[in-house]
Amino acid sequence: MLTVARFWQERPLVEIKDSEELKAWLRGKPREVAVALAARAALRVLPIVQMDKYEGYARNLVLPVFRATAVSWATAKYLENDSEIARARAEAAGAPYSAYAILAGSSAFAALAAADVGADAVADAATAAEAAVRAASAGDASATDIAIFWSAVSDDARRVEEGVAASDIAGSPLWQRQRFHYQFGSQTVVELLKEQPDQLQSLWLELKAALVAANDHWDVWTDWFDDRLAGRVRDEERELAYVSIEEALWAEGPAIVNAEIKRRIELQISHAELDATEDPDIAEIAGIVEPPPIEAIPDQEPIAARFGVNSEGLIDVVPDPPAPGTAADPLQREYFDELRLKAQALVELGPNLLGALNDPANRFRVGLKDRIEDISITSLWSRGNTLRIRLKAHDLTMNGAEPDPGRLPPLVAETLRDLVHTWNIFIVGDPKGRELDDIRLGPQEVQAAKQVVAAAAPVIEALQHSENVATPTAIEAVAEQTEAAKTAPDGIDGDQAIGLARKTAGNIVIEMLRNAYASVRKEAGFALRESRAGFYRQAGASAFKVVAGSVALTGIISFVVSYADVLKAFVITSWHNPTLVDIIDLIVGLWP
Repeated sequence: MLTVARFWQERPLVEIKDSEELKAWLRGKPREVAVALAARAALRVLPIVQMDKYEGYARNLVLPVFRATAVSWATAKYLENDSEIARARAEAAGAPYSAYAILAGSSAFAALAAADVGADAVADAATAAEAAVRAASAGDASATDIAIFWSAVSDDARRVEEGVAASDIAGSPLWQRQRFHYQFGSQTVVELLKEQPDQLQSLWLELKAALVAANDHWDVWTDWFDDRLAGRVRDEERELAYVSIEEALWAEGPAIVNAEIKRRIELQISHAELDATEDPDIAEIAGIVEPPPIEAIPDQEPIAARFGVNSEGLIDVVPDPPAPGTAADPLQREYFDELRLKAQALVELGPNLLGALNDPANRFRVGLKDRIEDISITSLWSRGNTLRIRLKAHDLTMNGAEPDPGRLPPLVAETLRDLVHTWNIFIVGDPKGRELDDIRLGPQEVQAAKQVVAAAAPVIEALQHSENVATPTAIEAVAEQTEAAKTAPDGIDGDQAIGLARKTAGNIVIEMLRNAYASVRKEAGFALRESRAGFYRQAGASAFKVVAGSVALTGIISFVVSYADVLKAFVITSWHNPTLVDIIDLIVGLWP
């Protein structure tokens, strides 16, 4: 049998562990190095700035932090065009920000200060990094997460020592991968491990979902930050569209600013599209049509597992922890601790006694994380509902004298009953859990939901056998809920399981189509003019030349192309919406 041991880890040539060491290393380096490292420090912790429900939060906090970070990044990336962004930098630095924005986005504003040609960029860069660490620590970052942050700073410094230009470092992925060497007998194997802390990745998915839900064209900023994470740098004109907005528009708030950014980006891509039509090969393509708007793809259902695309381009579950007030409630925390104890007691009865209940009981126990803040309400509700159904099935068997496979041993039944009783109280103490418990479906709705779940089965099976599309957590969420729906009995609990599975399956398909279609539209310049813009719809080498040169065939797009038939069957069953079929056909038609 092969044994695997960690052989050694490559260390950067420069190792920086705090802001003082960063300041010492920066002394004597060109100013642009400090500007680039300051901007990247602020970018790494940008997801910690979260949306809130009170009016003005997006205007007074989220937008200013995005603005400050974008200006500092643009300065770092385009120093040779410093005169073009000097006005944007001066206006951003002099804008009236709330004290809360400056405090919550302290790293972003320190990076903005570092970008000023008259500033002590070294000191400001160290301040930006220190503020980033403080922000991460306030978000309950572990010592490991903080060490990873400084490791990323060290990696940037190492690349400077290797002679990489500061502007190139500014445009590179925010989180590099640590390299480990493993020894397999006589072979040495290199493995690259993701370095981004899970907490920051989860916070970005939360923020991204909240921004998209808020409308106001926030997708221009979520796309921008996804580009920063991945190290994608667009055309300079497009990148500068984010920072060259006039001060009067910034004062109008997110809806106006974001719409103007979107207009400028679309205009820039439209010009590129017009230039492309001069190619004689492109002129051969017949038929310019108006594509469906991306808004034709429905929004995700809020009371179900929701999905977003993470920094690695994979569909992932958007975290849905308990509401902050719920998680902080002492009584709710007490119920949570009891749940953990009672779930452990059930699991410890062992597979011989538990029988078919063994797997559901263990999944429920695994879902009860060490901290209440880390649980998923939707996942826990689904798993708890399965236990509730098993207990009811047992109770129904007690009316008959004959042996029944649903009947549980007395000790198992009463241990399960105690657990379910506590879970019922805990779950209704959370707003989302209460909504899940309150769902009621009519007979026709149940039948329609069953048809959707059946249509989802081949999609989920394809996901389970595909790589680079979705994370294991996302696949587990949709597969687990769909399986629970397949075996759901008649009655309220069974109907709720079916309804949840329908919504969750729909949500993952929605995210898949939205991501694939948005990528194709934005990269290939689809439907960018309000009145008459169109895109080329023609299979073959010419169309492939037009589009494939600018659109990367991601895992998600590849999945849509490969499994178009099952996806079309699903969207027709789920939404009866032929426009979604057209969107799938449009994506497929771009690839030979």
